[in-house]
Amino acid sequence: MKEELESLYESVRSEDAVLWVGAGFSFYADYISGKDLSKQLYKKLDKTYQKNLDRNNLQVVAQTLENTKEDGRQIIVQILNDEFVNKKPKSKTYHKKLSEISQIKTIITTNYDRLLEDSYKDNAQLIYRDNDISSIDERKVQIIKIHGDLRDPSTIVLTKKEYLKFFTENKENVIWSVIKERVATKTQIFIGYSLEDINVDYTLEMIWNKLDNRKKSYLIAPDLNPSKISELESKGIIYINSTGEKFIAALSKIAKKVVVHDYNNAILRSAETVQKTLNENNLSADFGQHEGKNIVKAIRALNNRVKGKANFSYDSGFHRALNDALTGRTLDDINIPLRRASLDLNGISVLQLKDMENLHLALRRNPNIDSKINIKFTDVDIEVKDVPIKAYASEYSSKVNVSLKLGDIIIKAQYLGLKTSDFEADFTLTTISKFEKIEDVLEHFNLVWNLFSGKNFKITFP
Repeated sequence: MKEELESLYESVRSEDAVLWVGAGFSFYADYISGKDLSKQLYKKLDKTYQKNLDRNNLQVVAQTLENTKEDGRQIIVQILNDEFVNKKPKSKTYHKKLSEISQIKTIITTNYDRLLEDSYKDNAQLIYRDNDISSIDERKVQIIKIHGDLRDPSTIVLTKKEYLKFFTENKENVIWSVIKERVATKTQIFIGYSLEDINVDYTLEMIWNKLDNRKKSYLIAPDLNPSKISELESKGIIYINSTGEKFIAALSKIAKKVVVHDYNNAILRSAETVQKTLNENNLSADFGQHEGKNIVKAIRALNNRVKGKANFSYDSGFHRALNDALTGRTLDDINIPLRRASLDLNGISVLQLKDMENLHLALRRNPNIDSKINIKFTDVDIEVKDVPIKAYASEYSSKVNVSLKLGDIIIKAQYLGLKTSDFEADFTLTTISKFEKIEDVLEHFNLVWNLFSGKNFKITFP
């Protein structure tokens, strides 16, 4: 199952999947099943018609209610509204997780509830009538409700007659023509469909018979019995043993994490999908090309709320170098050779480096003092103003970097013991080889000469 699941994930990551959503995916939100809906409709029947009628067969019960009561249709619509529209959902957690998967562009559902459109909000387009097809907006996710929507009760497909008409007689249905086109070119994923429910079994059978020319299909459902699994295999449908909620939670996490990696490696070709995923996670991307490939050039935060996680493998000596840097035994920058490294920002992998030569982790200490000073000699008439200085200190050592026009002076002091004021000092002078003015050279060496020849001087802060 692991290989099939990985193949399924890759289909989604490459925007090559259509998702079918059944009633089972709304159970966690406290919406009822087709079987329970059938029982409610059954109670509205006169007892004469309840005899010899399977109360669990939703299509037949609904048809009988419509045929035997003058207001049968109104009763059906009212119950549907009470159960799927007027009833507040207990949760929308997993529908919201689904809406975060930017790689899924088409969702087809047999549900009457509004969890999908409520979770996607303005990012989705609702389609349940033929004339909705003419205004398809490819920038949005299409939510196709093949059983209609209660905003227009005349579109509802529920009775046996309506099922037969929709699945067999109406071959030129515009919505079905769109569905068939997408099914022929995309992987199909079914969640929320339990084959143990006669109504679901019947619905799926009708759908699969209708979609005779389809790519690879997956059914996500928990703990099907072996006979049902064999039946699926005979239809060329791959079974994944999982709840819809668990599957969507895992898929959402994976699809988000690898979106930049997939774009950089041409698994995902839509820059808009990458940007949308990043924006939803408080990030933004700049795009470009490298060696003829489309890549994400840079990623930046949209505000200061960014959570990062770095992972890396390192060569020997890392622990000692890190300990020396953290305890202050060394105040120098340290560069640690790495074998591989990764960086995640807000759950998205933005950097993956493996087996790279000259890959180092640089650790730099923030200075205790970062300012400018004036140096005035008391023995000679020399004063230099606004000299940049950075000072670092720990209980073991101290370091001062003095930045001059033509070089730096680095003074390091190593304390000889924690209970003594004795220390050893080391002076380092660096000088750049290029200069523009001879006056700068004379000033530089005059200053250095006086500093190292023992002349007295004062340091003040501007």
